[in-house]
Amino acid sequence: MKRRALIVDDEREARRRLGRLLETHADRIDVVGEAADGPSAVEEIQKIEPDVVFLDIEMPGLDGFGVLDSLSPDDWPMVVFTTAYGHYATRAFEIHALDYLLKPVTPRRLAECLNRLDETRPSAHRKTLDAIRRDNRKLERLLARSGLKMVVVTVSDVIAFESEDRLVFARTASGRFVLNITMKELEDRLDPEMFCRVHKQAIVQIAYSKEVHSLAGGHYLLRLTDGSEVQIGRNYARDFRARFG
Repeated sequence: MKRRALIVDDEREARRRLGRLLETHADRIDVVGEAADGPSAVEEIQKIEPDVVFLDIEMPGLDGFGVLDSLSPDDWPMVVFTTAYGHYATRAFEIHALDYLLKPVTPRRLAECLNRLDETRPSAHRKTLDAIRRDNRKLERLLARSGLKMVVVTVSDVIAFESEDRLVFARTASGRFVLNITMKELEDRLDPEMFCRVHKQAIVQIAYSKEVHSLAGGHYLLRLTDGSEVQIGRNYARDFRARFG
């Protein structure tokens, strides 16, 4: 089966080299696009829906794992990580990742990778990707939508994450941005020293807490330093109070 591929790398020569190597496998791979950074990669994946992405890990702005964080897992293509840093590969091979190609990529390793690609089921691969992504690090940056444009949101700048009408938003001093991630995953992957879930529809950065007011029924109203207010649900109040000793 011939697969449509996207090459993502911030180094132009690395993209060209991999493209030339893939041309020798034109009966199996059709390169349909390139991207030079993480935000562009997210947009290209959403636009052209490639079967496989050769994805660099360390890129400015939004790294390879940040690209995955910014896409719904249901939209993930198959991913072959490309990197100059071998330490990323160790964990990947332990959990049987599709492949990591260390740069500079050699013809032999690429051929082995394509053979593995042919034998891999997309559904199983998505589970592996999720394990790599979660094990690698806490959330640091996410690509979000603001109107018609995409912006990189730094997690440490987020005052609160909020769920509304089946959408998840990040609220910062610069505005409110739509994310492609669930509240449950945010709760699992945010640094618990910085963030606390206070309601089924809200996660706040603790440092922005200003005042807490009691409400009826065991609920509380949390006023944040930007002047906004968030209700603390009864099931979350104890954990929130414990953060302050």
